[in-house]
Amino acid sequence: MIGVVAWLMPVVDEVPATFPASTLWSFRTASVGTQVTLWLALGLAFGAFAEKALKQRTAVAA
Repeated sequence: MIGVVAWLMPVVDEVPATFPASTLWSFRTASVGTQVTLWLALGLAFGAFAEKALKQRTAVAA
């Protein structure tokens, strides 16, 4: 059902033909860098909080 609806929808070309390729490439690389930075920071923060919580839990259990 979803495939039929997607097939019936008009084609969307978000990047005009006159848009500079170097600007698009810079945007894409910056987007990837932003995603890497975001997930790295979230992962490190979660890891630090989880380690602290697990140390407290084992200290209480002992």
